[in-house]
Amino acid sequence: MEYWEMPAEWSEEYLQTFEPVLYSVLRGYHVSNTNSEYQDLLQLGRILILETFQRLGGNPLEEQRYIYASYIKRGFTWICLREFSKENQQKMRECSDESLEFMLGSDSDIQGQLETSEELGKLYELLTPRQKKTLELFLEQSDSIKELAELEGRCKSKYYRDRQAIQKKYQQWIKGGNLNG
Repeated sequence: MEYWEMPAEWSEEYLQTFEPVLYSVLRGYHVSNTNSEYQDLLQLGRILILETFQRLGGNPLEEQRYIYASYIKRGFTWICLREFSKENQQKMRECSDESLEFMLGSDSDIQGQLETSEELGKLYELLTPRQKKTLELFLEQSDSIKELAELEGRCKSKYYRDRQAIQKKYQQWIKGGNLNG
């Protein structure tokens, strides 16, 4: 980013004038000042305010402010959505890891060996179509067996049997044993 000149008296007044736009967007997403992401998002918004001055130029304190406010609001909305998306993806990865651990059992030594999706793909090839679907449901939706049974219209005992069969095949696959059955 290039360096630009901004009169010192403008910068503080500029931030004070347009910071309420940031607060408005954060309120719209129900992000309170007690939220752990609040200060980070606010700082990204302040940077956006200064970058807006650089992009649009002029004196935003003398010209029509709505142009600047609308640009800042739209930009900050996208920043928030991008940050929420990153946070959501991280939570989904954590949930998928927990679901995988639940499905494959709690043996931490064996769990540590299943690190790559390639290995999961090899295991996936060994499963029956019904077991594949069960594993996919647990990895994607991370629901309880009861909720999955209601969702799919199957009884819980079949999901428990599928889970046990998947665990057994997984443990045999890790130990290099016979995988039939």
